[in-house]
Amino acid sequence: MTTKEGTFLQNEAQQQTCPFKKLCTDLLKELGASEEKLQATETRLKALENTVQELTSRLANSEAQIEKIQMENRDRPNVAFSASAGSVGFFGPFNTDITLAYKNVIMNVGDAYNQATGIFTAPVLGVYYFSFFYHCGADQPTLLTLRRNGKQVAITQHHKSSCHREWRQRCNAALRERRAGLYCAPEEHKDLG
Repeated sequence: MTTKEGTFLQNEAQQQTCPFKKLCTDLLKELGASEEKLQATETRLKALENTVQELTSRLANSEAQIEKIQMENRDRPNVAFSASAGSVGFFGPFNTDITLAYKNVIMNVGDAYNQATGIFTAPVLGVYYFSFFYHCGADQPTLLTLRRNGKQVAITQHHKSSCHREWRQRCNAALRERRAGLYCAPEEHKDLG
């Protein structure tokens, strides 16, 4: 082969590889960018796997706590009662303070209210809501208290009025935290005259 032919072939080979050289350079750049994206994706995936592992652990812990609370509350009684003196009748006047026993028991979930004595005994630690109402003639002074272990916690009252045709209604409520065994009872007090 002559030098002239060799140069010609060399030039011909360069011209044919030149377009592939640019293509190879572009492909290498894209490959480098893809590798960076893949590395970033792998980093994010690792972080997400760690987060999932942490959340799975927290979920298992929360489920165990819920199970424990459910087990504790499974044996704990529900407590609620509603009672009234009835729709007809009068009470008093009394010479001494008395515990009112509401005989008309509408509901007594947990049997914590004793309708014979009028005393509610808290069977478990909890927050209890008590409300009591009365309706009477204005000429009759009235005083009702709610007592907890003998100590007054709520009161409702009105004093005697000279008007015999008027009626009075009063109510009160108390929200109290109770330990098991504490009791509450409404009391009507002796004549306030």
